[in-house]
Amino acid sequence: MPPRVQIRHLPIPFGCEDLFPRLVKHQVRFLVIGGLAMHHHFPARAPKDLDILLSPAGGNIQRLQSALRDMSLQIRDDQMIPLLNIGRRSQQIRFLDDRLDVVTVSDEMDFEFEWAVAEDASIAGMPAKIGSLLLLIHLKKESSRQVDIADMKLLRSA
Repeated sequence: MPPRVQIRHLPIPFGCEDLFPRLVKHQVRFLVIGGLAMHHHFPARAPKDLDILLSPAGGNIQRLQSALRDMSLQIRDDQMIPLLNIGRRSQQIRFLDDRLDVVTVSDEMDFEFEWAVAEDASIAGMPAKIGSLLLLIHLKKESSRQVDIADMKLLRSA
């Protein structure tokens, strides 16, 4: 019998209590990245918001729109354009007063591979996929934000 994998139960960051269940309800396909993923890998690191890497698969952007509309949030054109123009570089789009950061897949990323190597977790009793350490390093390596620099020190120590 294969060893049983322990599923880590993660908290929903403050202010995201309604958001995560709506993403799940609308079947938005994403990987949890950012602070909550760091908390998964390094429990002392407290998450402040919800950062997701959005799958570019067909219909996923529309499902994200539906989830956000379900919260009475309209997506502005300046937020929608980067989501539709998935390409060379990853883009970050902020929603809900910076409580949700949506990151798009760049040409050098393979979302299906990242999905396959992601770790399973539970957020408020709902299944979630957490980005791998290597994905987090890839996403944070170019950042000059102090929190990302501190995260890179943790990631390199793993």
